[in-house]
Amino acid sequence: TFARDGSTLVVVGNTRFSGGVFGEKAEQDMDGWILKIDPSTGETLSSGGKLATRVDSANHKDDRVMNVCADPYDQDAIYIVGSTEGKIRDLADDEQLPEGSTHAFVARIHLTALSVDWSHHCTMTSPDPDEAAEAYACVAYSDGEERIVYIAGVVEDGAKMDNSVEGKTFGGDDIFVIQLDGKTGDTNWIRQVGTAGDDDLATGGPIDIDSYGNPIIFG
Repeated sequence: TFARDGSTLVVVGNTRFSGGVFGEKAEQDMDGWILKIDPSTGETLSSGGKLATRVDSANHKDDRVMNVCADPYDQDAIYIVGSTEGKIRDLADDEQLPEGSTHAFVARIHLTALSVDWSHHCTMTSPDPDEAAEAYACVAYSDGEERIVYIAGVVEDGAKMDNSVEGKTFGGDDIFVIQLDGKTGDTNWIRQVGTAGDDDLATGGPIDIDSYGNPIIFG
């Protein structure tokens, strides 16, 4: 995605390896990464703060960054979304999701320093210990007063997103949309929608906003 009015191209991905701009690491778990590129040359940006960073959970479980979006109202802010099997920093050890489960996350990243301003992990409830939810896309919006970020993803196999408006699963894989305060990461609301079958998001750009700031999802 393009940030800073198009002057910075932000690329995200995932790797089990180390070296180069991503540094050295002994563990072989999956990590996300963020890289800044000069769109006029295709070269990595050599000025303007940190060039690249890894996205790794504290207990070195698999972490994946699935997408990135820029904040058009803050030149130093981007948001990344994805999934992780790692510990949720806001929960005590006895409140963590079952070992082997995968949960969605979103984080606001300072574009210059590539540091985390805030992160939010999405919990869920399921009888399956291998429950999974992944966030696939995000989009930012402002009405002049509030700063809003929407994330969209899929919660799998009949799991229920905690604290959703619906408070239930529709069966199979469902789509979820979350509205958060872009400045603080606080959740405004969570919606879970679906049918009795499996529901999925479209590839590429599955979420957008209309002129009133309402989210539109594609699947």
